[in-house]
Amino acid sequence: MSTWKTPQRIWLTGATSGIGEALARKLIAQGHQVVLSARSAESLDALCQGHPNAHPLPLDISDRQAVLKAGNDIREQLGALNLALFNAGTCEYLNAQQFDMDLVERVFRPNLFGTLYGVEAALPLLRAARQEGLPARLAATSSASAYLPLPRAEAYGASKAAVSYFWSRCA
Repeated sequence: MSTWKTPQRIWLTGATSGIGEALARKLIAQGHQVVLSARSAESLDALCQGHPNAHPLPLDISDRQAVLKAGNDIREQLGALNLALFNAGTCEYLNAQQFDMDLVERVFRPNLFGTLYGVEAALPLLRAARQEGLPARLAATSSASAYLPLPRAEAYGASKAAVSYFWSRCA
């Protein structure tokens, strides 16, 4: 990202904690036009406060219709995207003695399906940047747990393995 000579139009999900928050702060400081998404509107507003290049867009990435609407909102605001970075995700720990399929679905919904909903919403915006002759990139955060299992994180690891596999087939 430091190789860009001009500000980019970027959509980042999972922007209010961990890796996403650190990345959001860096992108804002570099002067990019950044649309930041996370579930907490309050946290997004705090992160964007005082930064005219940071645009809060509260979003539950696991809601397909909301993600598609977010794509339309970004189109209205920025016109196109140079980078869509899907970082939102969750981890819940599974207890093998009390298997909980609802937990597995709660982890897969944002980690895999939310990422793919984002791809669906972002592709037209990335194509618009390419039509302008500008770069357009798509990225998602996976995890080393996709390759090296963590105790009780079967749902998380499996969801991230699915993201990694999907990305490797699309590249």
